[in-house]
Order: sequence, then C-alpha cells, then structure tokens
Amino acid sequence: MHYFPLAGKQLRNAATRTFHDPNAIYSELILWRVDHIGPLSCTGGVSELARINSLHTSAFSNVAWLPTLVPSSVLGTYCNSASACFVASDGKNLRLYQAVVDARKLLDELSDPETSKLVGEVFNIVSQQSTARPGCIIELDVITNQCGANTQLLHVFQEDFILGYKPQKEPEAYTPAFPPGGDYLPAPFSEKFFLVVIEKDLNRNSVLQMWHLHLKSVQACVDEPSPDYSFQSQLMVPNQVVNADSSPETSPIRPLPRSASTANLQSASKLILSSKLVYSKRLDLPHGVEVTRATPSAGHLSSSSIYPVCLAPYLIVTACSDSRVRFWHCAVECDDGYSKDDQDNLVYRWEPWALMNEEEDNNSAVGVYGRPVAVSCSYIGRLAVAFKKPRQGQLLGSEKDFSMHVSIYECESTGGSEWVLEQTLHLDDFTRPSVNPRSKSQRGLQPLCLQQV
Repeated sequence: MHYFPLAGKQLRNAATRTFHDPNAIYSELILWRVDHIGPLSCTGGVSELARINSLHTSAFSNVAWLPTLVPSSVLGTYCNSASACFVASDGKNLRLYQAVVDARKLLDELSDPETSKLVGEVFNIVSQQSTARPGCIIELDVITNQCGANTQLLHVFQEDFILGYKPQKEPEAYTPAFPPGGDYLPAPFSEKFFLVVIEKDLNRNSVLQMWHLHLKSVQACVDEPSPDYSFQSQLMVPNQVVNADSSPETSPIRPLPRSASTANLQSASKLILSSKLVYSKRLDLPHGVEVTRATPSAGHLSSSSIYPVCLAPYLIVTACSDSRVRFWHCAVECDDGYSKDDQDNLVYRWEPWALMNEEEDNNSAVGVYGRPVAVSCSYIGRLAVAFKKPRQGQLLGSEKDFSMHVSIYECESTGGSEWVLEQTLHLDDFTRPSVNPRSKSQRGLQPLCLQQV
C-alpha cells in the first residue's frame, strides 16, 4: 500500500496559510493499493483506496507509517483485512490515522441512517468515500499541536530501536485460544513506538523532538440491564481526550444506546493512543552549520520490522552545510535508584555516533567533495550520498554549471571502526536553464527544475 500526497501550488511564505473557500482543496492525500498482474488474472494494478483533503497547505506534507500491522480482529466483523496506521499533520495538529484496506461493511453501516450515528461515534471516518473506493481512513488521537512548517524528518521507530531488544516473557500459565463454554476473544492489540521529528526553527537550528507512543485497542462492551436506566442497555465506548500527554487509562466512557448494529460494534475495538514528549533539544552541531537533509537509517525497510534483533548502531543520518554527513544515535540512561524497566524515569540523549575504535579521534562524520543534496541509507551499514560541485573552470560558489556525483560508503568490512569509500558514480553534467522572468510558462517550470537538482 502506498500513499501519494497532492497539493496545490504553494508559495514559500504560505506553508501554514489557511483558506476559507469551501469548494477549494489545497492539500490532499491519496492511498493507493498495488496488486500484481499475472498472466491468468484479469484484475490488478493500481487502484485508489481512499483520500482525505484539507484547506491547510501544510497538511499531509510529511507522512510516517507505524512499522506494524493492526490485525483484522481489532475491527471485528467489520473488516477481514489488516489495517495500518500513519502519522501526519492535518494543518493544525500532528495526529494518528488508521488506514483500512477493505472497509465495505463498515461503510455500509454508515450509509444506514439508523446505525450511522452509533457507528460514527466510535469510528471517525474522515476520508471521502464512494463505491469505487473500498478503503477508508479513520481519524485517531492527537499527538501534539506543535505542528511546524519546516519539517526535516518525520519517522516512527519501534521501541526496540531506542531501548534495545528485550525478549518477550513467556506466559506463566497456558491459556487456551478457545476457552470451553465461551466465545473466542482475541488478545488485545498493544504496541509501543517512538516518534522522532526534526524541525528547523526561526534561527535555522534543527530541533529534534521525540515522543513515546503506546497504541492499544479497547474493546466495546454492553452493560448489564439496570433498572436505573430507561434504555436498559448501553454500549460503552471509550472517547479519548485530546491533550499533549494522553493516556488510554484515563479515557472517559460515554454510554451509547443499543441499536441493530450493537452486535457488530461489540466485536470491534477502538484504537487508543497515549503519547508523551520525552526529548526536545537542538542537534549538537558546530556554530554556523545547518542540516540540509535528514533521513532514517533504521526501521525504514520491511526487513527491519521482521528482524528487530538486528539493531543499527545509528538511527538518523544528516547531510550538513559544511559538506559533511553526520550519524546520530539515542543514548538511554536511568536515574539513580531506578532500573531501565521503569520507563518513566529514563533519560534520553541524542548524540553523534562514535566509531568503534580505541583512537582518540573516533568522529564518524564523513566528508564529501561537494555540497551534499541527498542521503540514502541501507540497513546493512552502507549509504549513498549524492552531492554536487561546480564544473572545472567555475567558481566554488557558482551553481549555474555543476556536476552530480554519488558516493557509496560502507563500514561493515572494518567492524564499524572506519568508513570506506566503495565507489563514486559520476553523473552527467547539469546546466541550469536560463529563465525569462517575463514568461509565465517558464516561471512555472522553475520550481520543478530546482526540485530535481
């Protein structure tokens, strides 16, 4: 499943502008489904699942998927397929969304006027729906209202990448999957993550913020009949309070009247998110050095979710304005008198990753012979850096004519003690086309040229 954000033409100073035209769409996110096409199949290809839009031009400009799949048992009889969650900005808040691949039965319930109000109280579907779009997007809880306009990185790590791998404890007693004389109740969903956001402030400093996320499912339940209530039976559904540091244990319960869809709703669960800001500090860079690009080096490939034991020594890679690439990792310490199992007393610190050698100079930063413009990381200790430099005969500060290069580095062969340059690929020389300011068509193409270089 892939997403593709669409946005209208944006001015540089209109990153957080809000418009009030009810018929206008200024930012849109579309979820696509990609199915293989075989020689004996008549269907497949790319199809649209759902879409959401916003009047804020900064909405959905950055999206981070949670590295997990929510089982179909969470939605009960409404859905027979797994769903996924992603973090995105709606223009005002940074919040969590749930993307459901096959939501036809849930959408049928919403199309019925008698059941739409009851189901809508539990699942806040914000995507635009039609018969051609079988999926839907459910709006979940707010993480923070600190929604910046200049986000350099938005990524979700599994908890093991920050705290280290901890083997799961075996249950003390065996619990049968199908207890005798009762219905099968799947185990509730519960997983923890860390959300890392790098924002550039007004002083052009890169500030790293990290939240600890706990996503769990809370099952709907029906109270026993009571003479104190006129409607005899109530559906108890959790409703999360929006705040900066939320907790699923403190969610209030609101009663909903029983209806024809109570049986379906009883089998479903709602995802509740608790979030806590655990770190916020500027990256430790030399004076005058800025971060131009930031990319995750772990948790961004499918294999990293399958094999969480293979932890990377560094988690984030930044390309800086001083022609150097820096590597960052998160050190976790506990206060005196507490153990690391008590997460409320942990202290987090993001710092440059040091090479694994005994020399005094263990700086892991890599210098390139030009201006780095992009970094792509592999999970096996290898990265590629794309940089540009002026052609021969051009001044160092001139960028009209320049050449592009891609250097590939690895540190596996040295055991993490030194970076080794494997290969440098020389791409074709680029010449920036001259733009006539009087031509509207050429002026409209100029931003596309700047994005490509």
